[in-house]
Amino acid sequence: MLESDFQVVFYLRKSKATRNGDAPIYMRLVHCGAQKDLATKLTCKPERWNSHLKLVNAVDKADLEINNKLMGLRLKVGEVVNQLGSVKVDFTLLDVKDGLNGKLTSDGFLEFFQLRIDEMEALIGKGYSKSTIVNYRSAKKHLEKFLKDKLKRNEMSMRALDYHFIDRFLSFLRIEQSCQTNTANKYLRALRAVLYEAKKRSVILKNPFESFSIKYDKTSRGYLTEQELQSIMNKKIGVHRVAFVRDMFVFACFTGLAYADLKELKNSHIVERNGKKWIIKPRVKSNVDSVIPLLSGAERIIKAHQKDTAPNSLVFHIPSNQKINAYLKEVADLAEIDKNLTFHIARHTFATTVTLTNNVPIESVSKMLGHSSIKTTQIYAKVVESKLEKDMELVMEKYSGDI
Repeated sequence: MLESDFQVVFYLRKSKATRNGDAPIYMRLVHCGAQKDLATKLTCKPERWNSHLKLVNAVDKADLEINNKLMGLRLKVGEVVNQLGSVKVDFTLLDVKDGLNGKLTSDGFLEFFQLRIDEMEALIGKGYSKSTIVNYRSAKKHLEKFLKDKLKRNEMSMRALDYHFIDRFLSFLRIEQSCQTNTANKYLRALRAVLYEAKKRSVILKNPFESFSIKYDKTSRGYLTEQELQSIMNKKIGVHRVAFVRDMFVFACFTGLAYADLKELKNSHIVERNGKKWIIKPRVKSNVDSVIPLLSGAERIIKAHQKDTAPNSLVFHIPSNQKINAYLKEVADLAEIDKNLTFHIARHTFATTVTLTNNVPIESVSKMLGHSSIKTTQIYAKVVESKLEKDMELVMEKYSGDI
């Protein structure tokens, strides 16, 4: 519906004249043969109504006020039509009526995206993590910039989103926002999830991602070998802050805890069962329980750094993830390890070097890591298989001769 196709006509309904002779003025909205009549709550004497101009013949100040109000209504209709046109592919005269009455309903995409973020934020710790919310907020900011810079608009109808929109948004992320493929894909996944929710609620009939495939660049999950882990463990470090970060990293190598889970680890999460200590803690990211037997090396680190044994107290007071990763570069230099050491490598090291390489069943590793699906854990199994294959290359070469 375009404003140019839209007509606003005022008329006098003489059949509803009051006892004093005043008749109500109505506004007729017309578009493509359809029409809707709305009361303006204004009246005038029938003899003063100009049926040609569709206005009152102004005789006094009261007549001028009526005409000004009618012109104001015409302008307001135009504003509502423009507003609806900016967020909806199509709309009806009933939508215009709702807009005039302050009940404008919108299928604006960014509006729905923000609604979804607000809903998830209310469920942090109950299925959603803070990091997930951060990712969704970043995705929304990129979408806002894309709409403004590329489509020259501040909002867009949910029903206008299609394959072409997603493809252009991906190009925008890769080229103009300089996002790496997998970073751009994080934002696409957030967009896909929001559109999935919109379809689920019947806001849209089809999710355009049903015909759009997200393609990933293959990345290797960095981890430490047994020798590298021992090198870090045995290295004497004189600077307390660096030594503490080294211990936290090693603790994560022995437990598989991600940074967010280690930061929120409380004494109450460490329990004793059958004479052995365990860490049983719901993951911040998924709220799925990690069930981890406490290795002696991890227990020694707790005893060395635990300051408060109250059940609700934190086991460790650790710095920000950014600071930890900065200190880990110093740890890597001191231990002469030529790898970009980050805290999350500890979790990968637990999954590969500490558990799977030592023949711990993948089902048990999945439970310790708190994975909701064993498919996620199988990524680490592939890393181990790749390493074993590489380790066997020399042996295979040695015995490849004819008998």
